[in-house]
Amino acid sequence: MVKPLSAQLADLSVRAKSAEDAVAAAQKEAHDKVVARTGQAHAAATAALQKMDQDIKSANNDIRPLECAESESFRRYGRLE
Repeated sequence: MVKPLSAQLADLSVRAKSAEDAVAAAQKEAHDKVVARTGQAHAAATAALQKMDQDIKSANNDIRPLECAESESFRRYGRLE
């Protein structure tokens, strides 16, 4: 037996609402993942910049004594040793 049109439309409405809810949930989940990954990427970039800054400072500290030694050697002997 065929359901009345009103019953078929009611069933269709319930299915449509369920599909809308599933799409909304998927969109929210995708958005939340993007926000989380953005935060992770920002944190990783910040950490990389801090490490690079430390490496540069460390390299400068290693170079300065060499510069001073070379300058002193040049002043004394007119050449680098």
